[in-house]
Amino acid sequence: MLTLKSIDTVLLSVGAEKLSQREWDWMKMLKPMDPPPAMVAASILERRGDTAALTRLQDTGG
Repeated sequence: MLTLKSIDTVLLSVGAEKLSQREWDWMKMLKPMDPPPAMVAASILERRGDTAALTRLQDTGG
């Protein structure tokens, strides 16, 4: 289930910052599709340009 906490957990586990309110508002539009939190976190990291955290996420299998 797509929740703010589930996405923040993935982001924090790879050393990235939590979602901003603006990012969360944008992510809420995806709720009907119910993507996995790791997929959402990856798209946020790509959008932020945080390649280091994105690499760590991909290395953990996310």
